[in-house]
Amino acid sequence: MIGQLDVVQAFVKAQPGIERKLGPHAIPLLAHSKAGGEKASALHKFLEGIGDAGIPLPTQPLSNDERDSVVGRYAFGQGASDYFEINVEKERPGISRPGGTSRSLHHSGAMAFFPSGAPWAKIAFQNEAGKVVGFTLGSLKAKRI
Repeated sequence: MIGQLDVVQAFVKAQPGIERKLGPHAIPLLAHSKAGGEKASALHKFLEGIGDAGIPLPTQPLSNDERDSVVGRYAFGQGASDYFEINVEKERPGISRPGGTSRSLHHSGAMAFFPSGAPWAKIAFQNEAGKVVGFTLGSLKAKRI
């Protein structure tokens, strides 16, 4: 849709509020238009004028101690690569799997997070005696190793 101002205007007219919908990677249309540079500048200006086209997903504050408490390796199976790695990237926790790319984690409150691009995925960390011991992701359970 980058640079297709008339198409986006028609969508917004036909379904007001559609400009707030997130794409498949949870990226708002306004961010795409900004990334489109000069070719999408008229579209970007139109979306900015609507006023609510780039509202980010809600997140909650996270202290450095809370962030650092989840750093580690978490196994979910017996295989050599059946684990997730939680680390810190640019002051934010991130999650990765062996051989995969890392995604930032966004805090949604109560030590629950969602990875960039997947706001529907809930990663909930469990504490025992003040120490993070594992997390759940849907029906998957991972134990800190």
